[in-house]
Amino acid sequence: MEHKIIEYCNETESIKKIFDLYKKEFLENYNLLSAKEKKPVKKALPYIYRMWYYSALMDDTPLSPANFINMQIKEKYGQDTMIVPIARPVYKRKALVDFEQEFVVFSVENHPVLKDLKMFLNTCLPDIGVDENGFILEDERDEFIDLLTFREIFYVTFLTNISYELGLLRKLPSIGVHRAAAVGENVRKFFQLSSEDQLKKIVEAVLAIASKHMCQAFPIDRSTFSVSALRKLIRDAVDLNEYLNGIMDKYNLNIDMGELENIDMDKLDEMDEETLPQGSVMSLAIRMELSFALDAHIATPLGYYLQVLQPIYIYVYDASYYFYELYSAEVNQVPLIKLFFLMPNGFDLTVLGHKILLGGIKPKNEFQTLEEKIDFQQVYKDICDYQNEETALDEELENFSEEEILNAFFEQFTPKGRGKNNKDALNVEPEKNEEVITEKNTAYIFKVKKVNNKRKFITVAVKGTQSFEDLVDAIRNKYDLEWGHLYSFFMNNKPYDRDYEIPCPYDREASTNTKKVKLHQVKLYKSQRFLFIYDFGEDITFEIEFVGTEPLQKDMSYPAVIPNKKS
Repeated sequence: MEHKIIEYCNETESIKKIFDLYKKEFLENYNLLSAKEKKPVKKALPYIYRMWYYSALMDDTPLSPANFINMQIKEKYGQDTMIVPIARPVYKRKALVDFEQEFVVFSVENHPVLKDLKMFLNTCLPDIGVDENGFILEDERDEFIDLLTFREIFYVTFLTNISYELGLLRKLPSIGVHRAAAVGENVRKFFQLSSEDQLKKIVEAVLAIASKHMCQAFPIDRSTFSVSALRKLIRDAVDLNEYLNGIMDKYNLNIDMGELENIDMDKLDEMDEETLPQGSVMSLAIRMELSFALDAHIATPLGYYLQVLQPIYIYVYDASYYFYELYSAEVNQVPLIKLFFLMPNGFDLTVLGHKILLGGIKPKNEFQTLEEKIDFQQVYKDICDYQNEETALDEELENFSEEEILNAFFEQFTPKGRGKNNKDALNVEPEKNEEVITEKNTAYIFKVKKVNNKRKFITVAVKGTQSFEDLVDAIRNKYDLEWGHLYSFFMNNKPYDRDYEIPCPYDREASTNTKKVKLHQVKLYKSQRFLFIYDFGEDITFEIEFVGTEPLQKDMSYPAVIPNKKS
């Protein structure tokens, strides 16, 4: 059966070619990097791929590669298997030139982690070199890591930790050097169990390890991250951001983003600690550590490695932004491992999770529920059209409609139980009876003024199908604004009103951003004024007035700064 499933994956376009989307985006951005910039990216290869695998293929949908591929396997072969396509890097003269795809089948009866664990413990006989913390030494690790399903350092750490937790591995008493050895009798008894019971014990070990790490990060209330509390967490559909918000609120750990945005991070080392907003800084540090721990010790081991959970990220993965983050971290001597784990928005139990954790019973709640009958070939074409949107926008406008693509997609693939679409909250009611504009095939005209110099203004024209990010580009280029700063639009003309904010794409907490929101999707009305704030340290503020619309000019490249018209 395993051979048939892999053969089916290799022959089915809508499964096999999803991987090409990853390769295309990765290699196009990677080849633009300098040698120094490529270095941290190469270190992060398996983690970059994992984040892409669980991220949305289309904005504001639960349609990840993991979801899309396994829905097709489920429809073809039933409930008992999960498929993970793994990216194997291809090097030529030490240069990364390509990726090869390898499909791995996960089932309770034939689980790759059980094979890897047995091979790992055999490597620890009669003993193996470890460091003072008990982790396998690099030289020893290099001898077997290429034989594992996941060729990642953290996967070796995962196997090591669960082996200690289950009593399958123990440190040897030594002087000067450190060694560990497999405990033969315990290993023999463990592998005499059924595959299902072995996996159940591994899951319990993961929860015990996660509980220790979470309690260290959050010692205020150890019951919050007890094994029983974590077991309940993974059995229920949970929005993880709301889950963390509840914990933070419970202990009055408030984060004032306004305070933090006023800190010049480039000069943080030079600042007097007493001048920093201690409460917000401490609360943010705690939240970041908990977010890291939730992914590193729960979502990744139980999700990617064991496939009993499916992590869910609701945004489209952006390779160029992540590459920039990795390089910035390395330059600033931030541990790269902190960027290898990014907390998902939520997770569901997979079909394996139902069997191992719930005895085959479905959970009461799910983060996402999807209709099963889908035209996968058509959805694959819709995904390709959606991801090629920027190219399509440069063609004849009437031949392209993102809304039509999304509508066609949702007719076949309907997510249920989703939260409110945040774009609706951006609409501001007209003060009088001004005309509301929602046209796509037209040019939106804006007056842009700096608040400290309202006598001078520029006029910008942007296509209705373009995004607020295109308006940002026009303003940034005209006013020669320095790159690398955060920015937001505030549609009700009130600075830092989060309910009416369209933040920049670098805001990981936001469910939408300037790249995702098209002009025609927001109900702008003539004479509407709103704010654009650039560089939250300097608060460079622009007042923008929506003047109205004009017909598109075939010879004009949008967005465009056009001559000001007399009032």
